[in-house]
Amino acid sequence: MTAEAPSALTEDDRHQTTWRARVTASLADTVFGVIQLDISPRAYELHATDKLGAMMLGG
Repeated sequence: MTAEAPSALTEDDRHQTTWRARVTASLADTVFGVIQLDISPRAYELHATDKLGAMMLGG
């Protein structure tokens, strides 16, 4: 697997930048698949998501 260097896309209202990276899966010069990953660092959203997940699991 190889990944290209991520490129900056846009900022959200909290000035967090979303990044895009292209990842290629290949073996012996044969490409089996290519995906694009959008990476959005939004740690401020995790607390609410984790709490909701715990509530759904009875925690």
